Amino acid sequence: MTASGVISSRKKKKPASSTSQRRDGKKNLNLSIAGHSCGGAPHRGQLCPQCGQGRLDYDGLLNLVCPACGYTSGGGFT
Repeated sequence: MTASGVISSRKKKKPASSTSQRRDGKKNLNLSIAGHSCGGAPHRGQLCPQCGQGRLDYDGLLNLVCPACGYTSGGGFT
């Protein structure tokens, strides 16, 4: 609530890193970088892991392709 009595609808930004509690009591450290997930396979819309310029998108054969450098990532589930 602000001084004028109006509730602010501003959303808080998520931190670049956060921790979460596991069942065994240990903590996980979760890191994120804009446009990139840590580890794993690339996804549609992410920056190209090779050149970092283009955004990955699917071609007609369901391969992820970078329009900037031609990087191709295939091997998806059908």
